[in-house]
Amino acid sequence: MPLAIRSEEVNHLAIKLAARAKVGKSETVRRALAHGIARAPAVAEIRLVRAGPIQAVIGPAPSTAPGDGGFRKETSADISSALA
Repeated sequence: MPLAIRSEEVNHLAIKLAARAKVGKSETVRRALAHGIARAPAVAEIRLVRAGPIQAVIGPAPSTAPGDGGFRKETSADISSALA
């Protein structure tokens, strides 16, 4: 099934990368997509590793349901006590 690249910038980048790799545009796009898919879990893992020490310092997020106002009340109390 053909893939139509409508963006001139994306088309230009695909042509440029295809010329460097000495392969066709379709193979270039296939490789780029495969690389992006393979890299996605690694990026997510890195984010978790980096966030771990920060979460240890600041603690977990408040466990309130969206829209119940609990977070605002909790935050207001924290700010009020910090300012007192």
